[in-house]
Amino acid sequence: MSDRTHMGGSRNSEAMSLDALVLGIFFVQTAIAMAALSTSSDLVAEPPQALVVSETPEKLPELADPIPEASPFAALPDVRPFVPERPRDLPSVPADQHIPSGPSFVTLFGDGSNSDRWHVATHSNRNHAFFGNDWSKDGADFSSEGLILDIDKEGGRWKSGEVKTNVPYGFGRYEVVMKPAKGSGLVSAFFTYTGPYFGDPHDEIDIEFVGNDTRHVEFNYFKNGRTLNHKVLDLPFDASEDFHLYAFEWYPEKIRWFIDNELVFETPHGDTNIPRTPGNIYMNMWTGTLSGLKSWHGEPDFEPGVRSEYACVSFTAAGEGSRRCSDLFESPRPHEGQLVNLVAAHPVPAVDQSQSR
Repeated sequence: MSDRTHMGGSRNSEAMSLDALVLGIFFVQTAIAMAALSTSSDLVAEPPQALVVSETPEKLPELADPIPEASPFAALPDVRPFVPERPRDLPSVPADQHIPSGPSFVTLFGDGSNSDRWHVATHSNRNHAFFGNDWSKDGADFSSEGLILDIDKEGGRWKSGEVKTNVPYGFGRYEVVMKPAKGSGLVSAFFTYTGPYFGDPHDEIDIEFVGNDTRHVEFNYFKNGRTLNHKVLDLPFDASEDFHLYAFEWYPEKIRWFIDNELVFETPHGDTNIPRTPGNIYMNMWTGTLSGLKSWHGEPDFEPGVRSEYACVSFTAAGEGSRRCSDLFESPRPHEGQLVNLVAAHPVPAVDQSQSR
């Protein structure tokens, strides 16, 4: 019993000595490795800079001005095209080009005569050089159908209608929705006019239809009684069969004409014959007496009671975008570009209307 106890104690003592030896060797090796690491410069590394986080980030440099003060573009004039603040606005007219004008308006005919704006002519043309009719109040009917101008005979004289504004208008856009009369010997017109009757030079801008050929429209203008660049255009429709919108824009340097909102004609660049005097807006229907006029509008063999019709008239002053006839009217059918580059048909006689006022 005592021998087994002694032998077990000897083995335990030997195991403990062996463990102590192994542990001692481990500590010695670890110390040597640590010493080597601390003395070797090749093994020393700085902490990675990307991982160093500063409490106050470095201030970024300010960006340089992309256009230096001495830029060669700084001295160039502003050559950007005119862009209205609102897309529907007409171009403005420079202050030194302004002329007096009534305000923008739109008249939708069919609810009375509106005598504050429109005046019906009532006087004889017996002494006129070419008018073969007198202006009669009965020749202008402000009905629920619109403004109707007709022509009839009374006491051996033709009587027809003419309506004008009470005040003159200047630069801007003029629109009319109308259906001209059909019949040889007739002229249906929408135009601006002023002249000697008002103490002014004869200035005028015209849209005219002759009753013997209502598949054409005619544009004309006068400055101080002189006209140079008139135009007759073929139409892809008979104007007497339905209402269409006709318009012109008048600026100091040009006039532009439109049909159903398509630009169809404008004055040549640099034209010095552009009117400069404000004019009243007119609508009339008449027949002429001179042989030259008859060769233009045909012999007067139209039926009594024939009429021209006007549904809307508007004026939009330059620089404005007010409501106008084209906001209310839709073309009866699309033209699909048929109105572009229309071809002149025949010359227009220079009809001076100054003697009719």
